[in-house]
Amino acid sequence: LFCLPFGFSFLALHISSVVMGAIGIGATYALFRECRISAVWALLGTATVAFNPLYFHLSCIFMTDVPFYAMSVLSAVYFVRSFNETSRQSLFIATVLGIAATLIRQVGILVPVSWGMATLWHFGISRRTLTKAVLPAATTLVVLLLYQVLVAPLFGILGVDNPRLRHIAMAVIHGSVHIYTDLLLEAHAIILYAGFFLLPF
Repeated sequence: LFCLPFGFSFLALHISSVVMGAIGIGATYALFRECRISAVWALLGTATVAFNPLYFHLSCIFMTDVPFYAMSVLSAVYFVRSFNETSRQSLFIATVLGIAATLIRQVGILVPVSWGMATLWHFGISRRTLTKAVLPAATTLVVLLLYQVLVAPLFGILGVDNPRLRHIAMAVIHGSVHIYTDLLLEAHAIILYAGFFLLPF
């Protein structure tokens, strides 16, 4: 979209990343407010994201972290709004945004899956609630599969081809013990980073 007016350029890509970063920050504030968090705490939580060094840095480069974050949080905003207002329109928008997040990074499918689990937990299991809970995740999965089968090959894209996940899967299949050590080390690093980001400075 950002390349349409003047054609492809790295400046257009930079602008797209910065705009998605701003959208992600706005979506973060909106999500806090949809969860009925006070404006002061919502601003504090949003500032935590906005001034995160990784978020700031990734907003200025071409990786998909920030666009994925923006689409995922926007999807969560409308899922929560649909939950609060029982709005079909919000649920539709949330599903579309969830599909966009999933097409950026496949882990995005966890957003509609989480919505489905929350719906069943809150409203109980019945034919109506089960349909409402499963439909967004099922639709997202169908679109992802259609993309992998029909669209991706047209552009020479391999689709879901994550070398690290493939390495983990092969190690588990062959019974390698070292993979569990690697996973523990990675988990330790993730927890360490998360802990630092929660500090108030």
